[in-house]
Formats: sequence, structure tokens, C-alpha cells
Amino acid sequence: MDTRVFTITEKGWSGSSLLYKWQKSLGNYIAAAAVTAASTTAAAGHDNSVKIFDRHGQKRNELSLPGHCVAMDWDKDGDILAVISEKSSSIYLWDASVNKTSQIDSGMKDQMSFILWSKTTPLLAVGTAKGNLLIYNQQTSRKIPVLGKHTKRITCGSWSSQNLLALGSDDRTITVSNHEGDTIRQTSLRGEPSDVFFSVMKTDERASPGESTVSASVGRKTLFLFNLNDPDNPIELAFQPRYGSIVSYPLIGQELYQAHNHKDSLNSVAISQALNKAASCGDNSIKIHDLTELKDISNIVHLDDETKGLDQLNWTDDGQLLAVSTQRGTLHVFLTKLPILGDSFGTRVAYLTSLLEVTVSNQVEGEAPMAIEVEVEPTFIAVGPFHVAVGMNNRAWFYALQDQEAGLDQLNWTDDGQLLAVSTQRGTLHVFLTKLPILGDSFGTRVAYLTSLLEVTVSNQVEGEAPMAIEVEVEPTFIAVGPFHVAVGMNNRAWFYALQDQEAGGFSRLKDVEYLGTIASMCLSADYAAALLEGKVQLHMATDSCFELPSFSPTITGVLWENWPADRGVFVAFDDDKVYTYALHKTTPLLLYNGELTCQTPSGKTSEVALSTHAFLKTPAASSSPEGPPPLPAQERSALLAQALLLKRFTEAWDLCKAGGGAEDWAELGRACLVHMEVELAIQFQEHDEVCQGGVARSSIRMGDIRRGAAQAIQHPSRTLKKDCGMILESMKQFSEAAQLYEKGQYYDKAASVAKVGELLPQVSSPKIHLQYAKAKEADGKYKEAALAYESAKDWDNMVRVLLDHLNNPEEAVHIVRETQSIDGAKMVARFFLRLSDYGSAIQFLVLSQCNDEAFQLAQQHGQMKVYADIIGEEHDEKKQLFPDDEHSQGRILCHALTADLLYYGTDATDSCFELPSFSPTITGVLWENWPADRGVFVAFDDDKVYTYALHKTTVVLVGSTALPFSHKPLLLYNGELTCQTPSGKTSEVALSTHAFLKTPAASSSPEGPPPLPAQERSALLAQALLLKRFTEAWDLCKAGGGAEDWAELGRACLVHMEVELAIQMRQDLLHWDSALLLAKRLAEDQIPFISKEYAIHLEFIGDYVNALAHYEKGMTQDSKFQEHDEVCQGGVARSSIRMGDIRRGAAQAIQHPSRTLKKDCGMILESMKQFSEAAQLYEKGQYYDKAASVAKVGELLPQVSSPKIHLQYAKAKEADGKYKEAALAYESAKDWDNMVRVLLDHLNNPEEAVHIVRETQSIDGAKMVARFFLRLSDYGSAIQFLVLSQCNDEAFQLAQQHGQMKVYADIIGPDATQEDYQSIALYFEAEKKHLEAGRFFLKCGQYSRALKHFLKCPNTDDSLAIEMAIETVGLAKDLSLTNQLIDYLMGESDGMPKDAKYLFRMYMALQSVQIHVKRGDHLKGARMLIRVSNNISKFPAHIVPILTSAVIECHRAGLKNSAFSFAAMLMRPEYRNKIDAKYRKKLEAMVRRPDTSELEEETTPCPFCGTQLAQNDLLCIACKNSLPYCIATGRHMLKEDWTVCPHCEFPALYSQFVLLLETESVCPMCSQPLNADQVKKIPDCSSYLQPQELEQ
Repeated sequence: MDTRVFTITEKGWSGSSLLYKWQKSLGNYIAAAAVTAASTTAAAGHDNSVKIFDRHGQKRNELSLPGHCVAMDWDKDGDILAVISEKSSSIYLWDASVNKTSQIDSGMKDQMSFILWSKTTPLLAVGTAKGNLLIYNQQTSRKIPVLGKHTKRITCGSWSSQNLLALGSDDRTITVSNHEGDTIRQTSLRGEPSDVFFSVMKTDERASPGESTVSASVGRKTLFLFNLNDPDNPIELAFQPRYGSIVSYPLIGQELYQAHNHKDSLNSVAISQALNKAASCGDNSIKIHDLTELKDISNIVHLDDETKGLDQLNWTDDGQLLAVSTQRGTLHVFLTKLPILGDSFGTRVAYLTSLLEVTVSNQVEGEAPMAIEVEVEPTFIAVGPFHVAVGMNNRAWFYALQDQEAGLDQLNWTDDGQLLAVSTQRGTLHVFLTKLPILGDSFGTRVAYLTSLLEVTVSNQVEGEAPMAIEVEVEPTFIAVGPFHVAVGMNNRAWFYALQDQEAGGFSRLKDVEYLGTIASMCLSADYAAALLEGKVQLHMATDSCFELPSFSPTITGVLWENWPADRGVFVAFDDDKVYTYALHKTTPLLLYNGELTCQTPSGKTSEVALSTHAFLKTPAASSSPEGPPPLPAQERSALLAQALLLKRFTEAWDLCKAGGGAEDWAELGRACLVHMEVELAIQFQEHDEVCQGGVARSSIRMGDIRRGAAQAIQHPSRTLKKDCGMILESMKQFSEAAQLYEKGQYYDKAASVAKVGELLPQVSSPKIHLQYAKAKEADGKYKEAALAYESAKDWDNMVRVLLDHLNNPEEAVHIVRETQSIDGAKMVARFFLRLSDYGSAIQFLVLSQCNDEAFQLAQQHGQMKVYADIIGEEHDEKKQLFPDDEHSQGRILCHALTADLLYYGTDATDSCFELPSFSPTITGVLWENWPADRGVFVAFDDDKVYTYALHKTTVVLVGSTALPFSHKPLLLYNGELTCQTPSGKTSEVALSTHAFLKTPAASSSPEGPPPLPAQERSALLAQALLLKRFTEAWDLCKAGGGAEDWAELGRACLVHMEVELAIQMRQDLLHWDSALLLAKRLAEDQIPFISKEYAIHLEFIGDYVNALAHYEKGMTQDSKFQEHDEVCQGGVARSSIRMGDIRRGAAQAIQHPSRTLKKDCGMILESMKQFSEAAQLYEKGQYYDKAASVAKVGELLPQVSSPKIHLQYAKAKEADGKYKEAALAYESAKDWDNMVRVLLDHLNNPEEAVHIVRETQSIDGAKMVARFFLRLSDYGSAIQFLVLSQCNDEAFQLAQQHGQMKVYADIIGPDATQEDYQSIALYFEAEKKHLEAGRFFLKCGQYSRALKHFLKCPNTDDSLAIEMAIETVGLAKDLSLTNQLIDYLMGESDGMPKDAKYLFRMYMALQSVQIHVKRGDHLKGARMLIRVSNNISKFPAHIVPILTSAVIECHRAGLKNSAFSFAAMLMRPEYRNKIDAKYRKKLEAMVRRPDTSELEEETTPCPFCGTQLAQNDLLCIACKNSLPYCIATGRHMLKEDWTVCPHCEFPALYSQFVLLLETESVCPMCSQPLNADQVKKIPDCSSYLQPQELEQ
């Protein structure tokens, strides 16, 4: 497929030849630049740029160069493009991953002429016109200049895979250097070299590894071959003059074929190893040859519009695109190989027909093909009934097939893939659960797993337990199950559920637990839960109580645990009359009657009560009398013994048995010891004897009695003793006896190390001993034993060496290498096969040993490239095996397919697995048959064949195979015909040989009838049809001359494949119930109960209760395996009986039935029949207390009722009866807060509770009632509060106005009030002449002018607070007139009384001067201003904490660390500490704990009056005592030579700083009037502004 993808014609390229390079490896970009037609290193034209295009012809970048491009090259991974140009010593690097260009100064003074990246490392070689060389390491940025490598221009070169650099120069020499630039070889030539390459030269001798031959074209006349291993004997190949000059010579091996390929000229040749093709260009055409059949031209591309001829030819590394440049400056790109991508759904096929085009067709249904232009070159395609999806990497694009009437619009997944949302064109949004997290756990045969986002199912199929669904509170991230509990949870919280019998509800929630860290996983036992938390395990009880106590009296009032150490697990429970003794025996509690206790008496004393259950403690058997206990009657002794064993008192039980116990007593004691694992008591004497025997053995050996000691050790059961005695004997040089003991103790390694190595070798596990033994055997020439020993030592490499070099057993060596994947072993096997000239096997094992380069060279030398390609493909293609069985394949996505609505992914895990007969390991894909009659038929295919399989119930049979044409990929199977995608991007049809019966005359519809078939052929076709379950075609074949044997075969197949259950199901689906029952009676009687049940459900639905009851009764199986089925039938009997009037039977059935829902349904039927008593009984049994209470027993069932309506009715009834307390409680249960408040206030006189209810519920009507209550008590403050709470602000305001409570109203109304509320309050205070309060509320409602007027009218007592509020008002208003009004007031111009200067500065702060500097990033100026304020912080008592906090922050940012520390320490005082903002507190505390006293010194400037040097921010001159005017832009004192004023407010400012400020700000910082830098003028003479004033002392 040689389709032109795009053509690039640039104006600047016209008439020039092109230099271009494909991106290596990926081939996603092509870089091109114009050069002269005569030489690619000379400049011509006027385009000095390198243009970079993507593989679709879109320009992605352009590199502008100072001169013409000289050379370019991509690095080995295709990430970096390096370019050199004329008139520049820089190397230009373009990074394809980030689309950015950088430059590197080469340091070379002469013109660069050559550039080339290494094949294996990030090394870049650059040659110059004077023969100098630079090697640059991209990774380390290291440059290695090599001067004088050649004497003239370096023109060509090549890197080898071993990182050697060969360079050719105009000085007629070739040099070979290492990666450091050191010359290794040098040779002279008879002409100027070009096209230097490294290659592997085929010789008769054994080839050395790597590329050892340098080739070059010399003078374009001869081919020069220089072997680095034989430098004295170069080879020069000359060609006859009639052939002309050498244009190009890609190395593909020995001369195989020659031809006159083009009429007038041949300009370039290119080889694609990926395609195994060669291309040549000349005249105006391109010709392509397959390297396997060189004589045949596979394709010819004519470029008729290229009259000047073609130039250079280049393939991408993957062979997909072929580029050719022309001599008139045009670049053409052709598609030579299209990825075979496709998918099918039903009979619809989607496949790739161009790089950015997907075609969808349905030939079976006759739909016209539809071409879809896609946004990206896809790596996968999926098709469904209504959509097509394409994509690459982690992104997919979806397309709706518009000709379908699907009506769907947009499709979107959540990021985790769990939910899929689809919108429709009618405005509906559907959300589907597409992926459920795989969460689960097991304990024994019980399994718990997630079945929905908020549902966990617990089942035990082995023991036949019905699955139990648990609705959980949270979407869990882990699940744990134990014998009695289930735990789920997420993050650091877990919920525990107790598993109960189905009759008890199945489960109950126990508790939830919060842990100290995130839970990774959890395990449950019977009693405990273990949670893994961030590398630690936390263990706790799963429940507080785990056992049911037998015979536990309801009168029990207390429990005491036994404190005697021996009685662990014994406790007593007591009531007023008796004490019950319990003992914990594993998981089954036992009851002991009438125990013993220390009791408290009514007199306050204690008395001892002897427990009859501990009577054995008082018997003589337990005493320590030296005369010994008197004998006890056998019956009494047995009773005492039973008590002792129940309480696990084994010592006392032992004494009782010793005191005359019989064999039965001793046996009872032994059984009890085994049950309770008291092994110590049973074996204590035996252990004592064994210790003594061991000591005798060791001592005997040390005393020289080796025979006795060794015998004792061998008889002793301890392995450790045998080891100890063996070590003693080994130290005594008694190796034979030591080896014997080591052997008896199963210490074979140590036995082999001292004696009998060969005899004991099979029992030795130490690899070292096997390795030593193997080396010894190999030295002795016993190679077979050596190989076995190497195998035992797992030294596979030495084993392979011995097998190949000494035993000549390559089969075993190959087996070992395949099993162990040994790299060195594979190399040895490869060398072995090389000696035998078995190149295919050698290549295979070189690839296995990861020597791909050597394998490639070997394949190239010996014409085995096809073998090499196949091996590499099998090695690296993940899709070679359909069901990989390696450990890394679990969960791998093997295929994907679109359905009508969802995108499904299938993995290699299935519910039912069938082994496929004769399944080839080369299978690459599977397709299912889409012909409706062929259910269960599919094909598996590889590159050569298609295998047809048919599913026969529980087995899969191989029907046959069909040859697959070359390079055809199956996409669709329909009625025995394969639709395949070809490399040309088209489709072709292949008929399966397994469906040959479809093409026979027997299957035709000819009226004359089919001609007879030979018996043998007919039998073969019949066998095919029967294997595929095509019974109609098989019938036709039998009719067309089939014999008795054929008909018998057809009958047997029909019986085998008869689908009785399917037929019955079909009748049921059609509601043909009688036919289904009749069919089941004849062929499947076991199905009758299930059909009867379904029939009964249908009859009950249509109201035929008589027949429904009869069929429900017939449906009963009385089989525990079908318990759920029987329960459905029992429920139907109950409902039908009630409807038929047999209420007694139906109610009894419903009560016995475990289902709560059935009780509810029957209750509703009875309620509709006015049988309220029976209905209430069923509701109560089903725990539907609300409904039960609504029909009967209201008072008795009320605590269990949740319905507010019932509680409300009950409350009204109780209120009518005058029982107000009960009414209030009922109103509370009904959540009728207003009526509850009314009862509390009007009847119970309980205002405290009413107030509490109103505050809790925020009830408006309740608040009104409480307000009226307080009004009656003349408590106006409380009344106002609850009127505000009830949103009656107008009534509250009037009440406050009438009773002088406006201050209370103002405090209560808070920040939630409206502007009108604030204005009403302000007007009230204005009328009362309370200026401060009036101003405060005018400020809140935004009336800044009236607020300022009242603040300035405040009396002197409120002066400080009023002025601060006035400053705040001006700051918020940003109004020039208000600002000037306040300034006049502060300066004393309005009343002749100047105010404290602190207020001017406070106003300056309010106008956000400091914030301006902070916003501009000038933290030093802001810090200096804040330091000045902080030093006078006492003048701003209302803002101490925020000012100091700001000062600390800005000082720290400005580097004034000492000042920051001082103010931070001030903030740590107790009176300020709790007022600090929480987000700054920790930082301030850390600053105080670790003080930094460094401080930038403040710059000094002259005083404007006397010239004394002062700190910039000082406003008092220490020399002339004048108060200095300050700058409104910086807060610094003014300078005479840098003076200006604001043209609006005429406040002074430093000219330089003011202009700088106005670059970012557009208003004056003092008056907030619009201002720009052009309006500000520098004042040369500022004497009129300087008025010295003496400070008052």
C-alpha cells in the first residue's frame, strides 16, 4: 500500500535540494531544510531554517538559524534533534517531548561540517572544516575537543554498536576512535571517502562479536572495506565504468541480484529491515522490491509532476512511511505499511484504512461502508452496535454511528472507571455501574464479598447456607470475615456485624471502631479482630460478649469472677436466692449449680459460703496428712472427680485418682487432659527421663565410652541430641561415628561434610557440598556424576558446559536452558550450534541470552533474517499467546468489545473453563460465529491457519482447520465465512473448509433436486454439519441419498444435543403453562415443582386464587436443597389461603414463615378484609410496629413505632385527657416542636425546657410563643431575643423602642440583620443624640457621610473610639470629600484643636498604604512603616494584635529578623496570646523558641531642615528638633532634592518613589483620587513647604 500521505512544498525551498531526517525509533517527526543542489554542505537560496513536521504533514516547529543548515541528526531514542549551521559555533538542540529549542556553544572556532549521534549512548560527535572533532555527552554536559583528528574537512562518519566512531575526511583518510576521541585505527585511501558505515563482515573464520568492519565509498567509484581485526588487509571493490558512480550502498549482505532499475538515473536506495524491502528512486519513479524475491518489483510509484527528477529516499524505522525529496525542493511522504487494526460486533466490521481513517461496514446486511476521520493514529479499535471507539495510550475517542436510531448523545466515565454516564438527545441522564471493586475475604468455607457499592454478601456454598446480603453504611475499601462476624470499613474506621441465623434476621450491627491510622487490611477470628495500620497490628476483641449462657435466670443481679489463679475462666452469677457457677470451656459454657461465695450481709459484714461445686477441696483426698487419706466410696469419689475436671483442677483430680481411683477414673482424667491440652501434666515424667538419658549419652562419649553414648543418642527421640553428640565425636576425630549420628538426626549436610559424601549425597541440601563434589568428579573425568551434582547444586551454567563439552548431550542442555532461562547457558548453547553451522538454533539462543545484536549480525551474514524476525516477534509480542500462563499475566486485558450501551473489558479469568483440544501455542486471536444458528461456534487463528471449534454442552471439539492467506487478519466470522483485513487496508472473504456442506448441492434450493453425492464425501460433510449442530443441513444431506447409517448418526446427535430445558423455558416464556407441565411430565419430571410455582405466581397475579393455591401446594419439594423455592410456595399458600377465607391456616403459615415481607403482605390483605386483630398480630410478628399500632394496641406498641403520625394522634389524645407530660413526650416523638413548646408553657409551666427546645430546633412559631411568655413576665430582653429568633424583627424593634431596650436589640440582631434594620437602629440613636451608637449603625448600613458626621460630634469622653471609627469609615468610603473633612478635623482646622498625630497615621493605615507596598512585593517599606506603628502600639489599643501580627510577618519577609522576634515575643504575652489567628500561632511560637537576632541596618538620609544624617523612617530630627514631613508613598521623611506633592490633596511625597508607585497604582494613597505619573511634577525649591517648629517640651 503506497498511498501518498502528504506533500510538503515550501516557498523557501524552491529550486533547492533538501536535507531531511526521520525521527529515529518512533518516526513521528520529519525535520527538513534546504541545501544546494550540488552539495548538501553548501548554502543556497534564502531559507535559513529547519522545519519540523509530524507524520501527518502538520508543521510543529521551525528552527531559525544564522546561516544555512549544514547537517542534522536525531539521537538514538528520537528525543533530541541536533542541528549545525553556517556562521555559527553553536549546536541547536530541539527536544521533541517538550517542543523546546536550546543551544550549546561548541567552542570550535572553525566551521562545523558534520554531526552524528551515537547508536547506544547520549554522545554527539561534531566534525569541523579543519578536521577537528568534538564529542559532547548530553547526559553529563561534558565536552571532549579533539584537535587535529584530520587535516581537512570531516565529511562523513558512523558510530558502531560498541561506541566506536569512524570518520571520513577530505584528507583521504578514515579514522576509528573510541568514545573518548582516542584514535584506535587509521587508514589512507585513494580518494575522498563518503557514506561511511560500520557492519559485520562475513568471513570463513569465526566472527568476532560486534561490528568490526568499516565500509566507505571512495571517490564514488570503489567500495572500501576495512576490517579492524585485520587492518593490514583492507578490501577494495571496483565496479565497471559502465555502471557509473556509486550513489548509495545500504548493506544487506552478499550480491544477490542486479538490474537496470531506472532508465536515465538512479539517485538513492533505501532499505527497511522492518518490512524486509528495498526501495530505489530515479527519473520520476520509485520502485520497491521484496528482499526475499529481489527479481520481482512489488510496487512502482510514479511522480509525473516531478520533471526535474527525484533526489533522496528514506524510510522510518518501523517501515510505515517512506519519504522522497525532489531536486526542485519538494518532499513527498508515502504510506508503505498500514497497521492491521480492526474489530467486529455482530456482522459489523471496523478497520483501519489510513493513518487517520477508520472504515465501518456491514456487508452481511448490505450497509454502505462509512469512513470516519479520527483525531489520532490509533493503537486499538472497538466497535459496537451504535458506537466506534479508537484510541492510544490511556485515552480513547468515541464516535456515535449517526445512521442508527439510538438517540444517545454523550458518554463519560469516572476516572476510576466504576461509573459510566450517558446522556440522551431527549435530555435524560443514565448512570451505570461498570466496574465493581474486587473486595472479599474468606474464613474456612465462608466467603464475604462486595456485590454492590453498599452491599456485602456472605455465603457458604460448601455447607449449603443461603447467601446473606448486608447493607453497609459506607463504600468499603476492605472486607474481613470470621466465624461469627463481618467487618467492613475505609480509612481509619471499621463497622462490625454479627452473623446470626436466618430466623434471627441474618445479621445485626454491633459497633463501629475508630483506629489511630489508616487500615490496610483486617483479619477476624472467633473472638478477636486484628487490623494492620501503617506497618503495625492492633488487636482487640471483636465483640464485648461472645457466648450465650445456658440456663441464665432473668432474675440475675450480679456477676463475680474467680480470683484463684488456677480457676481461669470460672465465674458466678447470683440473684437474691441462688448463686450459679459457670466455667468457660472453649466455646461451650457449662453450668454448675449452687456455688460458693464470699457474701455481704445486711449487717454490713461478710460471711463465707462453701460452694458445693468445690466439695473436692474439702475431702481427705486433697489434704496433706502424712498418714494418707482414708478411702472414699467409689460413687462419691467419681462425683468429686467430675467436679474437679469440670473446673479443670487437674492436680486435685490427680490426688483423687491416687487415693484409690480405678481404671475408669484414670481414663476419665486422661481424656480430660487431652481435651483441655494439659499435656504438661501427662508427660512431665517422660520429659524428666529424656533429659537424663541425653546427659548420659553426652557424658559417656566424653568419658570415652563412645559405643554406649552413641547407642543412647540413636535411641533418644531428640534430633538435637544426635547433632550435639555428633559435634563432640567430630571434635574427637571420630568422623565415621559422627557421620552416623548426623545421618540418624537427618543432618545430611554435616554428615556429607565428614564422611560418606557419595552415599549421602541425595539427602544433602547444601549447594556448596554438591558443588565441591561436582568439581571433584569433573576433575576425575566422571562427567555424568559431575553433571548430576551440578544440577543438585543448581549451577546450571556449569551443568550446560559439561553436557556440551564432555557428554555431547545438546538436547538436555537445551532443555536446561529453556527451563532456567540461563543467559550464560544460552550463550554456550548458541556457540555449540554455531560450531555445527546450525544458524537458526544459534540465533534462537543468542536472542534468549539477550545478545540481540550478535543474533542480528548472524542472521544478516547467513540469510536467516526471517528466522530472526520470527524469534524476536515471539519474544516481544504480548499478543502471541491468547491466554498467557505466566505469573505476570494475571488480570491482563486480552480483548475489548462494545455492546449496545457499555464498553466491556474481558480478562483471562472465566467462570467456566474448557480445555481446547489441539490448541496451538501460536494462536493470536479468537472470533465467535455471528450466524444465529451457530451458537457456540468460534475460530482461533494464527498467521497461517484458522481452527474451527464447537461447544458441545460441557466440552469443546475441534471441527477442523482452514489455511489463511498471507498477512490476512480475521475480523468477522459469519455463516462459515471469514472477513479478513489485508495489509492494503481493504477486506477479503475466506470460506472455511469446515463449512463446506453449505456449498454442496444438498444445501441448495434447486427445484430439480441436488445431484447424488459419493457416500464417503456425504459422510464427511454430515460429520461436519453434526459437529457444528447444523441439523437442518444434516437433514438435507440425509435426504439427498443418505443411508441407514447416516440417519442413525443424525438421530444420535439429536438426542445428545436435545435442549429439553430450553424447550420448557420457551413454553414458560410464552405463558403456555399446561404445555410446559405436559412436556416436563414426559421428559423432565424434576422440573414440575418449579413450573408449578411459576404458574401459581401467574395465577395469583390474575386473581385465580383457587388454582394458584393448588399449584403452590404442588410446587412444594420438601427438599432442603430447594429451601428458598419451598419458602416462596409456602408464602403463596399463606396469601391464597387468606384470600380464600381460610384465615386461620394462612395466618399460621405466615407466622411460621421466616420472611418479614410475607407477614406484612398478609397483614395488608387482612387489613383490607377488616380483620384488624389478625392484621395487627401479623404486623407485630413482622416487627412492623407502626402499622400494627395503626390498627390495634397503640399504647403497648408505641416505643417501637417510628411513624410521626401515630405519635401525633397519641399526643393529641393524651392532651385531651389532661395528661400533659405524656402528651409532651409524644409530641417530642412526633417531632411536633411547636405543640410541645405550647404544652410546656401553657400547661407544664416549664419555660426552661421550652427555651431549650426552641434553641435546638430554631422553631419560629415556638420562638413566638416563648416571646409572648416572657412578655407576660415583663422580661423584655428575653422577649426581644425570641422575637428576633422568630424573625419578627419589626415587633422586636417596636418593643425595644417602647421599653428603652434598643441597646439589647442591637446586640441581639447581630451580623444577620438587613440594611433596613441597621438604619432603623441608627435613626433611633440619632433621635436620642447618642452619636457614637448612631454613627456605628450608620456605618454598618453603608451611610458613610452620616456616620462620619456623628463620629465627629461625639463628646470628649468618646473621642478616641469615635476618631478610630471615623478613620475606619473614611477607609471604607474611599471618598475624597470625607477624607478631607476628617483631615481638617484632625488638623484642627474645623475647631481650632489639632488632634494627636497618631490619628493621622491611623488614617493613613486605613487607606491601605502598607497594603500597597505588600501587594507590590516591597516588604521592606511595609515593614518599616509597621515598625513605626508597633513602637507606638499603646495608641492603638483596639488593634494591637493584628498590627503586631502584620509587623512580625512583614519584618520576617524583609529580613528584619530581630524586629520580628521582638514583636513576636510581645504577642506571646498572656493578654494577647489567645487573640492570635490560629494559622499564625504555631509559626510565631517557633520564632520565639528559636530566635534569630540578625537585622538589616536602616539606610540614612539627610534631614530636610539641617542636613543631619537620619534613618530613613525617623520623623524627628535629633539635631534641630524639628518634626519632619513624611512621604505618603513610603512613610519615610522627605528629602529636599526629591520633593513633590499630590496635585489633589497636596500631601508631600518623594518624587522618585511616588512615580515608581504610580507605575502599578492609579490613585493617590492618601486621598484615593485618580492620578498618573505625568501629573506629578518634581519641585526644585521646597522651602515654602518647610516650616520649622520647635517641639513642646
